Amino acid sequence: MLHTINRSYLCIGAFMYIVLLPWVDNYYLPIFIINALTLLIFTITFNSSYYTDYGIKRLVFISFSYGLIYIIIYNIISYTYTNNYFVFSDVDAFFYDKSARQMINMPFIESLKYYLKYNYYEDLGMILILRSIYSIVESNLFYNLFNLIIGLITIIIIYKFSIRVMGRNYAFYCSLSYGISSFTVWFYASGLKETTMILFVVLFYYSFLRYNDSKQYFYLLLMIFAGITMVLFRPVLVAFYVASILLGLSLKKLKFTKKIILSGIIILSLVLIYPLIEHAIIRFLRGGDFSSLMVSSMESGKVVGGIGLTYATNLLSQIIGPFPTFLTDGSFKSFFAPGLLFKMFLAVPFWMGVIYIFKKDYKVLYPIIWFIFFEMISLILILNGLELRKSIPHIPFIFITAFWFMNYQKKTNLMQNVYIKVLNIIYIAVIPILLFIWEFK
Repeated sequence: MLHTINRSYLCIGAFMYIVLLPWVDNYYLPIFIINALTLLIFTITFNSSYYTDYGIKRLVFISFSYGLIYIIIYNIISYTYTNNYFVFSDVDAFFYDKSARQMINMPFIESLKYYLKYNYYEDLGMILILRSIYSIVESNLFYNLFNLIIGLITIIIIYKFSIRVMGRNYAFYCSLSYGISSFTVWFYASGLKETTMILFVVLFYYSFLRYNDSKQYFYLLLMIFAGITMVLFRPVLVAFYVASILLGLSLKKLKFTKKIILSGIIILSLVLIYPLIEHAIIRFLRGGDFSSLMVSSMESGKVVGGIGLTYATNLLSQIIGPFPTFLTDGSFKSFFAPGLLFKMFLAVPFWMGVIYIFKKDYKVLYPIIWFIFFEMISLILILNGLELRKSIPHIPFIFITAFWFMNYQKKTNLMQNVYIKVLNIIYIAVIPILLFIWEFK
């Protein structure tokens, strides 16, 4: 299946970039060409890994070299077009940068009071990191290098997690494909918080996996640290942590049919009660009600073609996306396209992986599956299912689940399963249609 995905990814990706060329604004043509070359470079880099060395040193070397090169490329593009180094992520990146620069001139406690007086604490983790970096070198480029190091640690953790649930070769492919995806390296070059946030997410679940195996308190403390730290980045994920662990543990002794029934009940319950939870959060913490969420979504352009169609699009996006945007009008979204296209090809092995993880009672992966579900459902309900920045916390686990299934398929007779082959072929054939519909929506 992996060979089929690689070939299809290159062919369909090249087809999209060639066919869409006439619609490219000449001003943004260099960005379009660089993104097209990124797809080719990703394919070459990934395919060059088909050797016997699947060690961590080779993984780190490839990921570091790839990331460093693209940090340079993206910053050159950014400065050429915008005269700054935020790679088109102007709003949040400018805010983080401005806040950190103001805070380095104040005593630490005073700077915290100053920040919290005007802002929510959910970005405080990012501000504190940037403040610390700026106290050494007041440069966004230095923060890019920090992101690269954090990204490498994340890739190593993904590799160590993966190697405990699949073969060394597939653990390598999984870690590398995520580590050199265009959206991963783009976040290195941006001034945003996602790179560090993802580290704490994967660290939490890796620590739980190790603690569950060894019962060593070091991993329990590491898990607690990673969980508490998330309050300073995206607090709602802490609730998803707790719920995913508890549900993962509660499903261990149930048979497959009962797991499916219980999972369906839990998902349906979340769908029914989430609007009430969101209503309470918005009304009591931010002022407003659930209808204000709809109004703001419409004003921001998230609702297109009616609420029903928008929810359907968000649902589809979470099932197989987020969708890549190839053409650019000055937005950063086109930089994600090569990586998101590859992720789209992982949809079939991911969902087959979910089925077989429950069917074969592969308990160690239950928590990450539930975390993915909670993230997906919440994003669909608040109409944020199309946004990569909101989806990024669970994407590493989609890679892990998909590659787990491909590894499982290879070592069992599932390689000969006609239904899975046909499903994958049909899905691959449909991808170009979906891409064109999305591009010209």
